[in-house]
Amino acid sequence: MWICPVCAMPLHATGRQLVCERGHSFDRAKQGYVNLLPAHRKHSASPGDDKFMIASRRDFLERGYYRPLVERLRTLCVDAMNTVCGGFALLDSGCGEGWYTCAIADALQESAPDRSLWIGGIDIARDAVAMAARRCGGVDFAVASNASIPLADTSLDCMLRIFAPGYDDETLRVLKPGGLAMVVTPGPRHLFALRELVYDEAREHEITINQLPGLCHQDRITLAFGMRVQQGDIEKLLRMTPYFWKASAQRQQQIAAMHSLDTEASFLIDIYRRAVRP
Repeated sequence: MWICPVCAMPLHATGRQLVCERGHSFDRAKQGYVNLLPAHRKHSASPGDDKFMIASRRDFLERGYYRPLVERLRTLCVDAMNTVCGGFALLDSGCGEGWYTCAIADALQESAPDRSLWIGGIDIARDAVAMAARRCGGVDFAVASNASIPLADTSLDCMLRIFAPGYDDETLRVLKPGGLAMVVTPGPRHLFALRELVYDEAREHEITINQLPGLCHQDRITLAFGMRVQQGDIEKLLRMTPYFWKASAQRQQQIAAMHSLDTEASFLIDIYRRAVRP
């Protein structure tokens, strides 16, 4: 499925390398992923989330606090697969450490064990992709940017984007006619109790529906639930969000010392479909 990030020719596996017809080659790391982010497209030496944020998010998610969200996404992705004849290709664009990717891959593989599936994940943070590749077999992971996805035109049946930046032209380019984009963003009161500890005046997230050129907005699913975050996990929750950088050192310490935190998790799942005909 991958194409060369230099010349856009298809990549073919040769041993532990992916090679295009023009001779550009990319080694597979020992964890199984491939780095398809050219140096000239990096904005720093280590772009994306840092190791502390990645590890904190992994530990927090593995505790199951966001289980209702991943279960809903599993159902939506299986439903999307069941509307398509033949093979099914899905990309988690901005996959991070792969917690959602792996859970969704398991659901698709369990639902259709004899079906031709391609499941991939990309992220700009190499440490996150390495972690994802270690934890999840059967998924193709690559270090790559959402701004330049190393996949051919009209190659995907479904794209996921969970709390990750997106680029409308790339989303439209890689989706097949009739393909779906599922975009997860924070709901209005997502982690509001945590935000009240960080900011002097916390505000609800604004609610808008982005109109993506060439894509029709089909549905918005609102998912909200309460959760009690235990001591130790509160600091991980803070570290995995942008609020960590907004909190003073004193507030970071106070939040980390809390015995528990009752807050709301609130998510919006927007579903877009690419037109079958232009």
